[in-house]
Amino acid sequence: MYGIIIEALERGLFSRLRFCAECHLFFVAADLRQKFCTSNCMELADKRRAVERVRKMRARNKRAVETARKNETLVEVPALPKHDPPKRFVEFFNIATKHKRTKAEQSSIFPHLKALGGGEAVAGWRIVEASQKASCEDTWKQLDPFLQRIFRE
Repeated sequence: MYGIIIEALERGLFSRLRFCAECHLFFVAADLRQKFCTSNCMELADKRRAVERVRKMRARNKRAVETARKNETLVEVPALPKHDPPKRFVEFFNIATKHKRTKAEQSSIFPHLKALGGGEAVAGWRIVEASQKASCEDTWKQLDPFLQRIFRE
């Protein structure tokens, strides 16, 4: 370690001497913005922070959906007819309840699954699975009015 410091002082590179945030070793940075000694250290630190980033993103999405639902109940909206489900819902329901779906079909229903699940496709699948024994019309009638608007727009 002392050798690195002496060499950095002799070459005038002391301002480039850094302490790696991941492996806690000293190194001479090629770029003044560099925080990690190697790309492996940078990737390890990024993976560690990814879990927290995803958790925060999901919490933000959940709050946004809750806020939208809360605002939806505060605004007085005329009641929409509750009879036949819209064509988009019928198409979604038929694809979602199929035993086997193609990749194109899977990707076409993914945005609706996320919307149904409040930002999480897995939660949307739970809603679909719970309603697979019911008819399309019955499932439509049981959907929250907020979720029904997703398929009307």
